Amino acid sequence: MIAPTIEVILLPPLVGILYFGCKVLWGYFCFWRNVLLKESKQADASMSLHPSRITKTFWDVFRNPQFFTYALAVLRFREGLMPM
Repeated sequence: MIAPTIEVILLPPLVGILYFGCKVLWGYFCFWRNVLLKESKQADASMSLHPSRITKTFWDVFRNPQFFTYALAVLRFREGLMPM
């Protein structure tokens, strides 16, 4: 009972590869990914991807003293690793 099930799942991409190339395998995997895996979490409306919001968040992080100190330390360390 398991063998026919596995054959039905594995045979189409193998035959498709012989006739159409490896792009069929990619499409086959995408198909099964969409069939078997559903979105478990809905979109979060509180998270904005608007460019002005992203830019504001970037500048808030950059102005943070801890981030600035860490970034300078990393840059200084990497400067010593780069041969001239």
